Amino acid sequence: MASNLFRKKALERLSSPERLDELMQVTSPAGWLALGGLGFAIVAAIVWGIIGSIAVKVNGKGILMRGGSVFEITSTLAGHVLAVEVEPGQMVASGDVVLRLDQPELRVRYENTKEELAAISGHGAEQAVAQSQLLARYQTRAAELRKKIESQRKLVERGLLTGSQLLQTQAELTATEESIANLRASSAGRSVQIEQVRARLKELEAQLAQLVVKSPYNGRVLEVTTNVGDLVQPGTRLVTLEDPSQPLKAVLFVPAAEGKKIAPGMPANVSPSTVRPEEYGYIVGKVEELSEFPLTPEALKRILRNEQLAQELAGRATPIRVTVELVPQPDAPSGFRWTSGKGPPLKVFPGTLCQGSVVVETKRPIAYIIPLVKRATGAG
Repeated sequence: MASNLFRKKALERLSSPERLDELMQVTSPAGWLALGGLGFAIVAAIVWGIIGSIAVKVNGKGILMRGGSVFEITSTLAGHVLAVEVEPGQMVASGDVVLRLDQPELRVRYENTKEELAAISGHGAEQAVAQSQLLARYQTRAAELRKKIESQRKLVERGLLTGSQLLQTQAELTATEESIANLRASSAGRSVQIEQVRARLKELEAQLAQLVVKSPYNGRVLEVTTNVGDLVQPGTRLVTLEDPSQPLKAVLFVPAAEGKKIAPGMPANVSPSTVRPEEYGYIVGKVEELSEFPLTPEALKRILRNEQLAQELAGRATPIRVTVELVPQPDAPSGFRWTSGKGPPLKVFPGTLCQGSVVVETKRPIAYIIPLVKRATGAG
């Protein structure tokens, strides 16, 4: 019955000592190959951990801008937009008219003041002639009275004339001199009144000139924020400009705690929102400058000239501003060097949102492993 438990061929092999000198195959060639690959990977990982490097980066959101900033043209007066003379993309020179405002009540005040000045000047001219003639008569009469007083004084001394007559003549001279003084004061007051009206008219002319809004800068129009018929107040942003002669830069906003790790000259990578980084990589750059202190919301608005964009890029935090200089590459379609080839087949433009990272430090991979081992073993 025991013989039925094993195959006949197996029993024959056990009873035959002919193949006892052959080696038994424990592992297949494929297994040895896998083991060799695992060993190579372990050795490579150890070598990489010692001589390799891992970049420590600080990330932030930002925007591409020429020169790292933009300019804005604001209204100095309240009024309705009468005409918009520019459009986005248009080049303007300093002194060019970009917008016209209208303020009807200002024009009415100007016309009324002009009529007032004409009336005062016209009436004043006629009155001035009459006063001049009267003044001449008074002055002539005063000169005659002074001579008469001298003559009467001699007659009084000789007893040929009473003193009361001399006093009467002197009183007449005093009254005449008062009349001369009053005429001169009246003439001076009228001159002051005319000058005051002229000054008001000049001020109104200056305000009317401000209704024609001119650009104080040379640049390219990025945005027109008003339309015909809109009511604007003093300080309202009307037009935003950039300086096309300045190079395109990335302005990043990073958390203040991490931003202090950054220093000028550190390498940086920038990814415009219009480009897929997994396909084309990143624009190569380096840190040009950074703000010394965290930016307040007001400072952020002054840089970006857009409150909503400032909130989107910084949120409620007070970030550090980091300006990244982009490395040019003339033969690339975008004009900049990329981490992957020549980058995308398109240009990048100012105003494009972007993500950026600055390499603040490089560490050996083993530097991360040793602390983990120490914590795991309880050493140190």
